[in-house]
Amino acid sequence: MSDDQWIDVNGLRTRYRDAGQGERVVVLIHGGLFNQSGLCMSSAVWDSVLPYLAGDLHVYALDTLGQGRNDPPRGDDGYTIASMIEHLKGFIEAIGANRPHLVGHDEGAMLAVRLAFVDPGRVASCSIVDSAAVAPAGDGIPNTALLNPPQPLYGAASQRWLLDQCVYGREPPLSENLIDEAVAIAATPGFQGVRARMTADDYYQRIVLAELAGLRFDNFARWRDHDCQTPMQLIWGWQDRVSLAPYAEALHGIIAARTEVAQLHYVNHAGYLPFMEEPRVFAELVRGFVRAIN
Repeated sequence: MSDDQWIDVNGLRTRYRDAGQGERVVVLIHGGLFNQSGLCMSSAVWDSVLPYLAGDLHVYALDTLGQGRNDPPRGDDGYTIASMIEHLKGFIEAIGANRPHLVGHDEGAMLAVRLAFVDPGRVASCSIVDSAAVAPAGDGIPNTALLNPPQPLYGAASQRWLLDQCVYGREPPLSENLIDEAVAIAATPGFQGVRARMTADDYYQRIVLAELAGLRFDNFARWRDHDCQTPMQLIWGWQDRVSLAPYAEALHGIIAARTEVAQLHYVNHAGYLPFMEEPRVFAELVRGFVRAIN
C-alpha cells in the first residue's frame, strides 16, 4: 500500500497515493459524490491494484473534491460536479502530468469523461469502470442492492454491509483497510461539514443529482455528434449488482458508433469493484490499453 502524500490543488489540501516510475502516467479516480452513497470512498479503494499497475506506469490515486481526507470545498459553489472536475484538472496540473490516462470508477468516470470532452488535449484516454453515472441506466430508480443498510449510517457495520453488496462472493484484498479508512473518514470534521451541506434544504437531490442527470444526457449527445475522439475503454464486473452488465453493453454501443477506439471488457467473478476483487486482471486490462494508445 502506497503512503499518503499531500498536494495543494486550487488552494485545497489534497491527499493522493503515488506508485511506479514509468513515463506513462495513469490517474485513478474513485467514485462517490460527496459520500452520499453511505460508503466513504477515497483513494484507499485503489490500494489492491496499485502494486500491479506500478512499475512501467506512474500511477496516482487522488481523493476527489469533498471526499476522503481532503480539505472541504469552499462555499456552496464548491459542492458541485463541475467543481469536482476543476479539482481533478487542478490535480493533474499540480502533479505536472502531460496527457495522463484517466481511470474512473462510477462517478469518478464521469469526472474523467467530462474532462476529456471539455479539454481533450489534456487527456490521453479514459477507462470507465462499472459506472452507472455514465452509462444509460434505465429509468433512474435507485438500485435495490444498496437500499436499507444497517443503522447508524457511516458506522462500521453499515459501511461493511454496503461493501458486501458491492462485491461478488468473497472478501476482496484489503477490504479491512478500506472499511477502517471509511469509518475514520466519517469521523472527521470535514466529512461532517460536507454531510451537513448535502442534507440541508435537500441540496443533494436538488443540485447535485440534477447536475449529474444533465451531464449524462450531454455526454450521449456529444458521443452521438462525434464531439470527442478520446479513446475509451470500459471495464465491468460481470456480476455487478450496482451497475449492471447490460449498462456497459449499452454504453459501449453509444460510444463505439462514432468513436474510433472503444473497448469493452468484462471481468468474471467480480462485482462493482473489479479492481479490488481481481486486481491482477484489472491491471493488465488497463496496462494493455495504455500501451496500445501510446
